[in-house]
Amino acid sequence: MSTLITEKDRRNIAYIFTDRYYELVNLSKKYVLYLIIDIFKKTNIYLLVKSEFISVEKIIHDLNFIPKAKIPLTWMFFYLKELGYLEIKQVNNISCFKISKDLPDINQNNLNDMMLKIDRNVLPSNLLLEKAANGYPEFFQGKKTAIDILFTSDKMKLWTEYFNNSNSGYVVYNSFATLGLLKWLPNKESIRILEIGGGTGSASIFFLKEMFERSLFKRIEEYVFTDISPILLRTGNKAIMEEIIDIQMIQLKTLDFNKSFSSQGIKPDNFDIIFGVNSLHAAKDLISSMEYIFYALKPGGSIILSECVRPGENNLLFQELIFNLLDSYCDVELSEFRPMPGFLDVKSWQGFFEKAKFKNIELLTNVDSDEKSNSSYGEKVLAMIIKGGK
Repeated sequence: MSTLITEKDRRNIAYIFTDRYYELVNLSKKYVLYLIIDIFKKTNIYLLVKSEFISVEKIIHDLNFIPKAKIPLTWMFFYLKELGYLEIKQVNNISCFKISKDLPDINQNNLNDMMLKIDRNVLPSNLLLEKAANGYPEFFQGKKTAIDILFTSDKMKLWTEYFNNSNSGYVVYNSFATLGLLKWLPNKESIRILEIGGGTGSASIFFLKEMFERSLFKRIEEYVFTDISPILLRTGNKAIMEEIIDIQMIQLKTLDFNKSFSSQGIKPDNFDIIFGVNSLHAAKDLISSMEYIFYALKPGGSIILSECVRPGENNLLFQELIFNLLDSYCDVELSEFRPMPGFLDVKSWQGFFEKAKFKNIELLTNVDSDEKSNSSYGEKVLAMIIKGGK
C-alpha cells in the first residue's frame, strides 16, 4: 500500500483539522468524563467501584441491570481506566475494576461554556452527548430503549443538527470525505456514484457543492443517495433539494449494506465510486458488506470511505457514549481485524480492504498534515479517508 501525500494534501488537512478543533476534542473528552461520573453517581455504580474491585457482570447483577448494559458499561469503565481513574486486575480471568484516584469534580456548565466560547457550532454534539447520558440510568434498568432516548420524533432534530455541516464537531468528516473524493476522482467525463448510509444528506451536500464550484458537477451522470432508513432517506433528500440547484441526476434508494446488493436491485459492475461517511463501521459483517460493494463497482472503480478512527485498536473515542446505546453499533461480528465493536483503527481498515481484495489501497489521516504531527499519531488520529480499487 502506498499513498502519495502532496503538499496540497497537507495544507488541506491542516485547514480541516485546526488547533481549535483539537482543543474542542480534548474538552469533549473531559465533557464525556463528567457525563460518565454523573451516570455512575445516579445509578450507585460509583459506590460499588469505590469500595472494592468488581466486575461488570457483578455490577449488572447487584444493580439489576439488563444484559444489554454490558457493552456500554464496560466501555465506560475502560474509558475511565484510559484516563487514569480506574485500575484493573484479573480475578479468575474476569476483569475487575476499582477507582484508583478521586474522580474530578467537573462543573458541566463551566465546561460547556468553555467549549461554546471557542466555537458555538459545537453545541449539537454536546446536546446529543448529554441526551444519551441522561438516558443511560433508565436504559440500564430496562425502562427505556435506545429508540426512546434518541429516536422519538421530538429528538430527530438533534440528529439533523448533529450531522449538519454547521456542526463543527462533525463537519470535518464530510470535508475530509470530499478531499478524498476529489483526490481520487476518476479521470472520466461521465461518473456514476453511489453513497451508502447517506443519512441526513450532509456529506452529499458538501461534496456536490464542491463539485459545482469546481465546474465538475456536469461529469456526474448518476448519483444514488441511499440509506437503510426511509425516514432518513426523506430527510436527506429534503436537505439536498434545498441546497443543490440541479438534482436531476440524483436518485433515492433504500439500501441495507448488510444484505446482498443484487437482492436489492443494484446491478453488478455499475458504479465508478461507492462512498460513505461514518457509515460502514456499523456493518454487522464488515467483510461481507465490502464484498457487496466490490460487486457493484465497475472494474477500475473505487470504494472511498471517510471514517472516524481509533488511535489504536483498543483506544476509545468520546463519541461512543452516544452510539453504544445502539444495537447496530454494538451487535457486530468480531475478528482478528475487529477486536471490539464500533469504530476501527487504521490498520484494521487496511486489513479489511485487503481481505476484500481491493487493490491500490491509499489512505490519509488527519495527522498527515505535517511531519511533526506524526510523532503524536497515537494521541491525535481521529479521522481517515481510504480508497480501494477494483
